[in-house]
Amino acid sequence: MSTSISTTPSERKLGFRVLFLGMFAIGTGQTLFIAVLPPYARGLGLSTTEIGLIFSLSALGWMFMSPYWGRKSDFIGRKSIILLGLFIYSITTILMGFEFKLHNDGFIGLTSLFILLIVTRAFFGFLGSGSHSASMAYVADRTTEKERSGVMALMGSAFAVSGIIGPALASQAILLGPLVPYFLFGSITGVIAILIWIFLPEKTKPSIPAKVHEVRLTAFDPRILTFVAMGFFISQTQAIVMQLIAMYLQDKFSYTVIEATFYTGRVLILMGVATFIVQFFIIRKISPTPGFLLRIGSIFLF
Repeated sequence: MSTSISTTPSERKLGFRVLFLGMFAIGTGQTLFIAVLPPYARGLGLSTTEIGLIFSLSALGWMFMSPYWGRKSDFIGRKSIILLGLFIYSITTILMGFEFKLHNDGFIGLTSLFILLIVTRAFFGFLGSGSHSASMAYVADRTTEKERSGVMALMGSAFAVSGIIGPALASQAILLGPLVPYFLFGSITGVIAILIWIFLPEKTKPSIPAKVHEVRLTAFDPRILTFVAMGFFISQTQAIVMQLIAMYLQDKFSYTVIEATFYTGRVLILMGVATFIVQFFIIRKISPTPGFLLRIGSIFLF
């Protein structure tokens, strides 16, 4: 990607702001599949294993396709991949809401619903997984070395903010109906995608970075293998906790679907606040080394 900047400072500032919203949309969207889907789907008759499979195929697609979309953005532009991911997320989220409604209205059975949910969620994993990597690459392309870390931190903070607002929004939306969050979150993401389409500048055409693509970095490269393994186990631990927390609360306290979603949202808000405090106050104040953070984070995760 060419690193020449043909946009004005004000255009870039506005562009980074709408890109922040894109990262925020992805972060808040995860709330939907942590707090809302598991208890509701189980209430319809899907087993815990079947609910896990809905997530698994999507995660598999995310894992395999993220590097592909990242490389693709080098050739066709970052903005195109960002928009693809956001629009796919918006469409598939709303579509899942319609699929649940079709089942509730008696048009499709539980097995058909299960298959449709897996396929729909998989579309997001395989086609929409490039948004985050393309967004980070966009920032790297359009910032100097001095300002890059600050802008990257701003983009990363979108997930901390979404960890607070997303659960709060979901827990209130569920009170209006169990399917309202799907249409609400999908619509919000669609609107943000349109804003990025309009306001995110990409005036410099991408160029083929031949030198970069001569080397293929694999997950088994000894230089990064330890970090890949650590990331894998940390991600697995987080995924297990996040996917089961709503159903655990439902069983532990005999909550209804609405209650389980509402209180799961409250738990996620507290987690988001804790993350925000650690990232914005503690870490920024003591400035620990990356190695220290990796070690202490792994210990507390267990």
